[in-house]
Amino acid sequence: MDVLSKVAHKNKMKILYHEKPFKGVNGSGKHCNWSMSTDHGENLLDPTVKPETNYRFLLILVAVLHAVQQHGALLRTSIASSSNEHRLGACEAPPSILSIFLGQHLTEVLNSIEESRPIKNFSMPEIQTITLGGTALDVKVASLPSISRDLTDRNRTSPFAFTGNKFEFRAVGSKQSPSFPVTILNAAVASALQDVSAALREQMGEKPFPSDADKIAVIKKFIVSTKNIRFEGDGYSDAWIEEAEKRGLPNIKTCPEAFEQLIKPEHMSMLMKLGIFSQSELTSRFFIMNERYAKDLLVEANTMRTMLAQQILPAAFEYRGSLAQSVQLLSTIPGEEQSPELSALKALTPVVKDLQASIVGLDEAIAKLHAIHDDAVAEAKAANEFILPAMQIARTAADQLEVLTADKFYPIPRYSELLWF
Repeated sequence: MDVLSKVAHKNKMKILYHEKPFKGVNGSGKHCNWSMSTDHGENLLDPTVKPETNYRFLLILVAVLHAVQQHGALLRTSIASSSNEHRLGACEAPPSILSIFLGQHLTEVLNSIEESRPIKNFSMPEIQTITLGGTALDVKVASLPSISRDLTDRNRTSPFAFTGNKFEFRAVGSKQSPSFPVTILNAAVASALQDVSAALREQMGEKPFPSDADKIAVIKKFIVSTKNIRFEGDGYSDAWIEEAEKRGLPNIKTCPEAFEQLIKPEHMSMLMKLGIFSQSELTSRFFIMNERYAKDLLVEANTMRTMLAQQILPAAFEYRGSLAQSVQLLSTIPGEEQSPELSALKALTPVVKDLQASIVGLDEAIAKLHAIHDDAVAEAKAANEFILPAMQIARTAADQLEVLTADKFYPIPRYSELLWF
Protein backbone atom coordinates (compact mmCIF):
# COMPACT_ATOMS: atom_id res chain seq x y z
CA MET A 1 0.00 0.00 0.00
CA ASP A 2 2.90 2.33 0.74
CA VAL A 3 4.37 1.67 -2.70
CA LEU A 4 1.02 2.35 -4.37
CA SER A 5 0.67 5.66 -2.55
CA LYS A 6 4.20 6.75 -3.44
CA VAL A 7 3.88 5.81 -7.11
CA ALA A 8 0.51 7.55 -7.34
CA HIS A 9 1.91 10.71 -5.75
CA LYS A 10 4.90 10.64 -8.08
CA ASN A 11 2.55 10.53 -11.07
CA LYS A 12 0.22 13.23 -9.64
CA MET A 13 -2.54 10.70 -9.02
CA LYS A 14 -4.48 9.52 -5.98
CA ILE A 15 -5.02 5.94 -4.85
CA LEU A 16 -8.60 5.03 -3.95
CA TYR A 17 -8.34 2.49 -1.14
CA HIS A 18 -12.10 2.56 -0.60
CA GLU A 19 -13.59 -0.91 -1.00
CA LYS A 20 -16.40 0.29 -3.25
CA PRO A 21 -15.58 3.69 -4.78
CA PHE A 22 -17.92 3.20 -7.77
CA LYS A 23 -21.39 1.71 -7.60
CA GLY A 24 -21.94 -1.21 -9.97
CA VAL A 25 -18.22 -1.70 -10.58
CA ASN A 26 -16.00 -4.33 -9.00
CA GLY A 27 -14.72 -3.23 -5.62
CA SER A 28 -11.32 -3.66 -4.06
CA GLY A 29 -10.25 -6.12 -1.39
CA LYS A 30 -7.39 -8.20 -0.04
CA HIS A 31 -6.98 -11.95 -0.27
CA CYS A 32 -5.34 -13.37 2.84
CA ASN A 33 -3.47 -16.44 1.62
CA TRP A 34 -3.25 -18.63 4.71
CA SER A 35 -1.55 -21.93 5.41
CA MET A 36 0.35 -23.70 8.19
CA SER A 37 3.83 -25.17 8.09
CA THR A 38 6.18 -27.05 10.39
CA ASP A 39 9.28 -25.44 11.86
CA HIS A 40 11.17 -27.03 8.95
CA GLY A 41 9.01 -25.28 6.37
CA GLU A 42 6.82 -28.24 5.41
CA ASN A 43 3.37 -27.06 4.34
CA LEU A 44 0.70 -28.84 6.38
CA LEU A 45 -1.97 -27.91 3.84
CA ASP A 46 -0.24 -29.60 0.91
CA PRO A 47 -2.68 -32.36 -0.11
CA THR A 48 0.04 -34.23 -2.04
CA VAL A 49 -0.84 -36.57 -4.90
CA LYS A 50 -3.20 -38.71 -2.78
CA PRO A 51 -4.90 -36.51 -0.19
CA GLU A 52 -7.27 -39.36 0.72
CA THR A 53 -4.38 -41.17 2.46
CA ASN A 54 -2.60 -38.06 3.75
CA TYR A 55 -4.14 -38.18 7.21
CA ARG A 56 -2.10 -35.32 8.62
CA PHE A 57 -3.37 -33.04 5.85
CA LEU A 58 -6.95 -34.23 6.37
CA LEU A 59 -6.78 -33.62 10.13
CA ILE A 60 -5.57 -30.06 9.54
CA LEU A 61 -8.20 -29.57 6.84
CA VAL A 62 -11.11 -30.63 9.05
CA ALA A 63 -9.71 -28.46 11.85
CA VAL A 64 -9.97 -25.42 9.58
CA LEU A 65 -13.50 -26.43 8.60
CA HIS A 66 -14.37 -26.77 12.29
CA ALA A 67 -12.79 -23.38 13.05
CA VAL A 68 -14.88 -21.53 10.47
CA GLN A 69 -18.01 -23.45 11.46
CA GLN A 70 -17.58 -22.51 15.13
CA HIS A 71 -16.33 -18.96 14.71
CA GLY A 72 -17.43 -17.83 11.25
CA ALA A 73 -19.42 -14.99 12.80
CA LEU A 74 -16.24 -13.75 14.50
CA LEU A 75 -14.38 -13.87 11.19
CA ARG A 76 -17.19 -11.73 9.79
CA THR A 77 -16.48 -9.25 12.61
CA SER A 78 -12.83 -9.11 11.66
CA ILE A 79 -13.60 -7.73 8.18
CA ALA A 80 -16.46 -5.40 9.12
CA SER A 81 -16.11 -1.72 8.20
CA SER A 82 -18.33 1.02 6.82
CA SER A 83 -16.70 0.83 3.39
CA ASN A 84 -16.38 -2.97 3.13
CA GLU A 85 -20.09 -3.13 3.94
CA HIS A 86 -20.75 -1.69 0.45
CA ARG A 87 -18.53 -4.26 -1.27
CA LEU A 88 -19.53 -7.64 0.13
CA GLY A 89 -21.97 -9.65 -1.91
CA ALA A 90 -21.65 -8.35 -5.47
CA CYS A 91 -19.37 -7.86 -8.49
CA GLU A 92 -17.06 -10.79 -7.69
CA ALA A 93 -16.81 -9.84 -4.01
CA PRO A 94 -17.62 -12.62 -1.55
CA PRO A 95 -20.95 -12.64 0.31
CA SER A 96 -21.37 -11.85 3.99
CA ILE A 97 -22.30 -15.47 4.76
CA LEU A 98 -19.11 -17.31 5.73
CA SER A 99 -18.77 -20.66 3.99
CA ILE A 100 -15.85 -22.74 2.70
CA PHE A 101 -15.26 -23.80 -0.89
CA LEU A 102 -12.99 -26.85 -1.30
CA GLY A 103 -13.36 -27.63 -4.98
CA GLN A 104 -14.41 -30.79 -6.75
CA HIS A 105 -11.46 -32.99 -5.81
CA LEU A 106 -11.32 -32.38 -2.05
CA THR A 107 -15.09 -32.48 -1.79
CA GLU A 108 -15.01 -35.95 -3.35
CA VAL A 109 -12.23 -36.99 -0.95
CA LEU A 110 -14.27 -35.97 2.09
CA ASN A 111 -17.47 -37.50 0.72
CA SER A 112 -15.72 -40.81 0.03
CA ILE A 113 -14.38 -40.94 3.60
CA GLU A 114 -17.79 -40.10 5.05
CA GLU A 115 -19.47 -42.78 2.92
CA SER A 116 -16.66 -45.33 3.48
CA ARG A 117 -16.16 -45.94 -0.24
CA PRO A 118 -13.28 -45.66 -2.70
CA ILE A 119 -12.60 -42.24 -4.14
CA LYS A 120 -13.73 -41.58 -7.68
CA ASN A 121 -10.89 -41.47 -10.18
CA PHE A 122 -9.38 -38.03 -10.80
CA SER A 123 -6.85 -38.03 -13.60
CA MET A 124 -3.62 -36.38 -12.51
CA PRO A 125 -1.47 -34.50 -15.01
CA GLU A 126 1.34 -36.21 -16.82
CA ILE A 127 4.24 -34.80 -18.80
CA GLN A 128 3.24 -34.84 -22.46
CA THR A 129 5.49 -34.79 -25.50
CA ILE A 130 5.41 -31.35 -27.08
CA THR A 131 5.05 -31.45 -30.86
CA LEU A 132 4.94 -28.82 -33.56
CA GLY A 133 3.68 -29.91 -36.97
CA GLY A 134 4.27 -33.55 -36.12
CA THR A 135 7.88 -32.92 -35.08
CA ALA A 136 9.00 -33.30 -31.48
CA LEU A 137 9.99 -29.97 -29.95
CA ASP A 138 13.44 -29.92 -28.37
CA VAL A 139 13.07 -27.71 -25.28
CA LYS A 140 16.85 -27.82 -24.63
CA VAL A 141 16.56 -29.13 -21.06
CA ALA A 142 17.38 -32.56 -19.68
CA SER A 143 14.16 -32.89 -17.71
CA LEU A 144 11.00 -31.03 -16.84
CA PRO A 145 9.50 -30.85 -13.34
CA SER A 146 6.09 -32.38 -12.72
CA ILE A 147 3.52 -29.58 -12.75
CA SER A 148 0.34 -30.29 -10.82
CA ARG A 149 -2.91 -29.07 -12.24
CA ASP A 150 -4.93 -27.15 -9.68
CA LEU A 151 -8.00 -29.28 -9.04
CA THR A 152 -9.75 -26.53 -7.11
CA ASP A 153 -12.26 -24.53 -9.12
CA ARG A 154 -12.47 -20.78 -9.49
CA ASN A 155 -15.39 -19.54 -7.38
CA ARG A 156 -15.16 -15.84 -6.60
CA THR A 157 -18.48 -15.96 -4.77
CA SER A 158 -16.82 -17.90 -1.93
CA PRO A 159 -15.39 -15.88 0.97
CA PHE A 160 -13.10 -18.69 2.13
CA ALA A 161 -11.69 -21.05 -0.49
CA PHE A 162 -9.05 -23.76 -0.67
CA THR A 163 -6.68 -23.07 -3.55
CA GLY A 164 -4.06 -25.73 -4.18
CA ASN A 165 -2.13 -25.80 -0.89
CA LYS A 166 -3.61 -22.90 1.08
CA PHE A 167 -6.81 -21.17 2.00
CA GLU A 168 -7.81 -17.75 0.71
CA PHE A 169 -9.81 -15.52 3.04
CA ARG A 170 -11.20 -13.19 0.38
CA ALA A 171 -13.46 -10.89 2.38
CA VAL A 172 -10.80 -8.59 3.87
CA GLY A 173 -11.25 -4.97 2.82
CA SER A 174 -8.69 -3.12 0.72
CA LYS A 175 -8.17 -0.44 3.37
CA GLN A 176 -7.75 -2.96 6.16
CA SER A 177 -4.61 -4.32 7.69
CA PRO A 178 -4.90 -8.10 7.46
CA SER A 179 -3.45 -8.44 10.96
CA PHE A 180 -6.76 -8.56 12.84
CA PRO A 181 -8.52 -10.98 10.43
CA VAL A 182 -5.47 -13.27 10.50
CA THR A 183 -5.32 -13.06 14.30
CA ILE A 184 -8.94 -14.19 14.52
CA LEU A 185 -8.37 -16.94 11.95
CA ASN A 186 -5.26 -18.19 13.76
CA ALA A 187 -7.15 -18.20 17.06
CA ALA A 188 -10.13 -20.06 15.61
CA VAL A 189 -7.88 -22.72 14.05
CA ALA A 190 -5.85 -23.07 17.26
CA SER A 191 -9.05 -23.68 19.21
CA ALA A 192 -10.26 -26.14 16.55
CA LEU A 193 -6.96 -28.04 16.66
CA GLN A 194 -7.45 -28.47 20.40
CA ASP A 195 -10.86 -30.02 19.70
CA VAL A 196 -9.44 -32.32 17.01
CA SER A 197 -6.55 -33.32 19.27
CA ALA A 198 -8.92 -34.09 22.15
CA ALA A 199 -11.09 -36.21 19.85
CA LEU A 200 -8.03 -38.09 18.60
CA ARG A 201 -6.81 -38.80 22.15
CA GLU A 202 -10.24 -40.07 23.11
CA GLN A 203 -10.39 -42.27 20.01
CA MET A 204 -6.96 -43.87 20.55
CA GLY A 205 -7.60 -44.65 24.22
CA GLU A 206 -4.59 -46.16 25.97
CA LYS A 207 -2.57 -46.71 22.80
CA PRO A 208 0.72 -44.74 22.62
CA PHE A 209 0.04 -43.63 19.05
CA PRO A 210 -3.13 -43.36 16.99
CA SER A 211 -3.67 -45.97 14.31
CA ASP A 212 -4.81 -45.11 10.80
CA ALA A 213 -8.26 -46.34 11.79
CA ASP A 214 -8.28 -43.89 14.71
CA LYS A 215 -7.31 -41.03 12.43
CA ILE A 216 -9.96 -41.93 9.86
CA ALA A 217 -12.62 -42.16 12.58
CA VAL A 218 -11.80 -38.67 13.87
CA ILE A 219 -11.55 -37.23 10.36
CA LYS A 220 -14.93 -38.75 9.52
CA LYS A 221 -16.47 -37.32 12.69
CA PHE A 222 -15.43 -33.79 11.77
CA ILE A 223 -16.35 -34.23 8.11
CA VAL A 224 -19.91 -34.98 9.22
CA SER A 225 -20.08 -32.20 11.81
CA THR A 226 -18.76 -29.54 9.40
CA LYS A 227 -20.84 -30.36 6.32
CA ASN A 228 -22.95 -27.25 6.80
CA ILE A 229 -20.00 -24.90 6.35
CA ARG A 230 -19.03 -26.40 2.97
CA PHE A 231 -20.64 -24.88 -0.10
CA GLU A 232 -19.63 -25.26 -3.73
CA GLY A 233 -22.33 -23.17 -5.44
CA ASP A 234 -23.16 -19.55 -6.21
CA GLY A 235 -22.80 -17.43 -3.08
CA TYR A 236 -24.79 -14.58 -4.66
CA SER A 237 -27.95 -16.58 -5.27
CA ASP A 238 -31.15 -16.20 -3.26
CA ALA A 239 -31.24 -19.99 -3.03
CA TRP A 240 -27.97 -19.93 -1.06
CA ILE A 241 -29.36 -17.39 1.41
CA GLU A 242 -32.30 -19.70 2.07
CA GLU A 243 -30.05 -22.75 2.24
CA ALA A 244 -27.61 -21.03 4.62
CA GLU A 245 -30.49 -20.21 6.95
CA LYS A 246 -31.56 -23.86 6.94
CA ARG A 247 -27.98 -24.85 7.77
CA GLY A 248 -27.87 -22.41 10.67
CA LEU A 249 -25.13 -20.25 9.17
CA PRO A 250 -25.27 -16.60 10.27
CA ASN A 251 -26.06 -14.01 7.61
CA ILE A 252 -24.63 -10.88 9.21
CA LYS A 253 -25.47 -8.04 6.85
CA THR A 254 -24.63 -4.93 8.89
CA CYS A 255 -21.56 -3.77 10.75
CA PRO A 256 -23.28 -3.12 14.11
CA GLU A 257 -24.54 -6.70 14.05
CA ALA A 258 -21.05 -7.94 13.18
CA PHE A 259 -19.40 -5.93 15.96
CA GLU A 260 -21.65 -7.58 18.55
CA GLN A 261 -20.08 -10.95 17.75
CA LEU A 262 -16.85 -9.78 19.37
CA ILE A 263 -18.45 -9.76 22.83
CA LYS A 264 -20.52 -12.92 22.45
CA PRO A 265 -19.60 -15.31 25.30
CA GLU A 266 -18.51 -18.15 23.00
CA HIS A 267 -16.11 -15.92 21.06
CA MET A 268 -14.80 -13.99 24.06
CA SER A 269 -14.09 -17.18 26.01
CA MET A 270 -12.15 -18.67 23.09
CA LEU A 271 -9.96 -15.59 22.63
CA MET A 272 -9.41 -15.19 26.38
CA LYS A 273 -8.69 -18.90 26.93
CA LEU A 274 -5.97 -18.77 24.29
CA GLY A 275 -4.48 -15.67 25.93
CA ILE A 276 -4.87 -13.53 22.81
CA PHE A 277 -7.11 -10.81 24.25
CA SER A 278 -8.31 -9.91 27.71
CA GLN A 279 -11.94 -9.09 28.43
CA SER A 280 -11.18 -5.36 28.69
CA GLU A 281 -9.27 -5.43 25.37
CA LEU A 282 -12.20 -7.07 23.60
CA THR A 283 -14.68 -4.65 25.13
CA SER A 284 -12.50 -1.70 24.11
CA ARG A 285 -12.25 -2.97 20.55
CA PHE A 286 -16.00 -3.43 20.43
CA PHE A 287 -16.69 0.18 21.41
CA ILE A 288 -13.94 1.56 19.14
CA MET A 289 -15.35 -0.34 16.14
CA ASN A 290 -18.82 1.09 16.77
CA GLU A 291 -17.48 4.60 17.30
CA ARG A 292 -15.38 4.52 14.12
CA TYR A 293 -18.30 3.19 12.08
CA ALA A 294 -20.63 5.96 13.25
CA LYS A 295 -18.01 8.66 12.65
CA ASP A 296 -17.20 7.37 9.17
CA LEU A 297 -20.85 7.46 8.13
CA LEU A 298 -21.34 10.88 9.70
CA VAL A 299 -18.39 12.31 7.76
CA GLU A 300 -19.72 10.76 4.53
CA ALA A 301 -23.24 12.07 5.18
CA ASN A 302 -22.03 15.61 5.87
CA THR A 303 -19.81 15.54 2.78
CA MET A 304 -22.70 14.30 0.67
CA ARG A 305 -25.02 16.94 2.09
CA THR A 306 -22.53 19.69 1.23
CA MET A 307 -22.08 18.44 -2.35
CA LEU A 308 -25.81 18.11 -2.90
CA ALA A 309 -26.74 21.50 -1.46
CA GLN A 310 -23.82 23.53 -2.80
CA GLN A 311 -23.06 21.90 -6.14
CA ILE A 312 -25.61 19.49 -7.61
CA LEU A 313 -28.87 21.17 -6.57
CA PRO A 314 -27.77 24.70 -7.65
CA ALA A 315 -26.65 23.26 -10.99
CA ALA A 316 -30.05 21.63 -11.42
CA PHE A 317 -31.78 24.91 -10.52
CA GLU A 318 -29.69 26.77 -13.10
CA TYR A 319 -30.37 24.21 -15.82
CA ARG A 320 -34.07 24.16 -14.98
CA GLY A 321 -34.16 27.96 -15.21
CA SER A 322 -32.47 27.82 -18.60
CA LEU A 323 -35.03 25.28 -19.82
CA ALA A 324 -37.89 27.38 -18.45
CA GLN A 325 -36.66 30.43 -20.36
CA SER A 326 -36.42 28.39 -23.55
CA VAL A 327 -39.91 27.01 -23.05
CA GLN A 328 -41.29 30.49 -22.46
CA LEU A 329 -39.68 31.82 -25.63
CA LEU A 330 -40.77 28.83 -27.70
CA SER A 331 -44.35 29.07 -26.45
CA THR A 332 -44.77 32.23 -28.54
CA ILE A 333 -43.96 30.26 -31.70
CA PRO A 334 -46.92 28.44 -33.23
CA GLY A 335 -46.49 24.68 -33.12
CA GLU A 336 -43.80 24.77 -30.42
CA GLU A 337 -46.11 24.55 -27.42
CA GLN A 338 -45.01 20.92 -26.83
CA SER A 339 -41.29 21.42 -27.48
CA PRO A 340 -38.51 18.99 -26.52
CA GLU A 341 -37.37 21.61 -24.01
CA LEU A 342 -40.74 21.34 -22.27
CA SER A 343 -40.40 17.55 -22.11
CA ALA A 344 -36.92 17.92 -20.63
CA LEU A 345 -38.23 20.42 -18.08
CA LYS A 346 -41.06 18.10 -17.08
CA ALA A 347 -38.61 15.23 -16.62
CA LEU A 348 -36.18 17.35 -14.62
CA THR A 349 -38.55 19.12 -12.22
CA PRO A 350 -39.77 16.14 -10.14
CA VAL A 351 -36.22 14.87 -9.73
CA VAL A 352 -35.08 18.28 -8.50
CA LYS A 353 -37.89 18.19 -5.95
CA ASP A 354 -36.89 14.67 -4.94
CA LEU A 355 -33.31 15.77 -4.38
CA GLN A 356 -34.41 18.77 -2.36
CA ALA A 357 -36.58 16.52 -0.19
CA SER A 358 -33.73 14.02 0.21
CA ILE A 359 -31.47 16.76 1.59
CA VAL A 360 -34.10 17.46 4.24
CA GLY A 361 -34.21 13.73 5.00
CA LEU A 362 -30.44 13.63 5.25
CA ASP A 363 -30.47 16.55 7.69
CA GLU A 364 -33.01 14.72 9.83
CA ALA A 365 -30.91 11.55 9.86
CA ILE A 366 -27.78 13.50 10.85
CA ALA A 367 -29.74 15.24 13.62
CA LYS A 368 -30.84 11.86 15.03
CA LEU A 369 -27.23 10.78 15.27
CA HIS A 370 -26.18 14.06 16.92
CA ALA A 371 -28.95 13.60 19.49
CA ILE A 372 -27.19 10.50 20.89
CA HIS A 373 -24.49 11.22 23.46
CA ASP A 374 -21.79 8.97 24.93
CA ASP A 375 -23.18 5.74 23.50
CA ALA A 376 -21.06 4.41 20.64
CA VAL A 377 -23.24 1.34 20.14
CA ALA A 378 -26.42 3.38 19.81
CA GLU A 379 -24.64 5.79 17.45
CA ALA A 380 -23.51 2.95 15.18
CA LYS A 381 -27.00 1.45 15.07
CA ALA A 382 -28.55 4.87 14.37
CA ALA A 383 -26.03 5.52 11.60
CA ASN A 384 -26.93 2.22 9.99
CA GLU A 385 -30.67 2.62 10.50
CA PHE A 386 -31.09 6.28 9.52
CA ILE A 387 -28.04 7.68 7.71
CA LEU A 388 -27.41 4.87 5.23
CA PRO A 389 -31.02 4.80 3.92
CA ALA A 390 -31.14 8.61 3.74
CA MET A 391 -27.91 8.67 1.74
CA GLN A 392 -29.24 6.02 -0.64
CA ILE A 393 -32.41 8.04 -1.31
CA ALA A 394 -30.35 11.16 -1.98
CA ARG A 395 -27.93 9.25 -4.17
CA THR A 396 -30.77 7.90 -6.32
CA ALA A 397 -32.03 11.41 -7.08
CA ALA A 398 -28.51 12.75 -7.65
CA ASP A 399 -27.74 9.93 -10.09
CA GLN A 400 -30.84 10.81 -12.09
CA LEU A 401 -29.83 14.47 -12.21
CA GLU A 402 -26.37 13.48 -13.42
CA VAL A 403 -28.04 12.00 -16.49
CA LEU A 404 -30.63 14.75 -16.99
CA THR A 405 -28.50 17.86 -16.43
CA ALA A 406 -26.70 19.41 -19.41
CA ASP A 407 -22.95 19.02 -19.33
CA LYS A 408 -22.09 22.71 -19.09
CA PHE A 409 -24.17 23.04 -15.92
CA TYR A 410 -22.96 19.93 -14.10
CA PRO A 411 -20.18 20.95 -11.68
CA ILE A 412 -18.41 17.67 -10.89
CA PRO A 413 -17.03 14.82 -13.03
CA ARG A 414 -19.62 12.30 -14.18
CA TYR A 415 -19.18 8.54 -14.02
CA SER A 416 -18.33 8.44 -17.71
CA GLU A 417 -15.52 10.94 -17.17
CA LEU A 418 -14.17 9.17 -14.09
CA LEU A 419 -14.18 5.68 -15.54
CA TRP A 420 -13.63 5.97 -19.28
CA PHE A 421 -11.92 9.24 -20.15
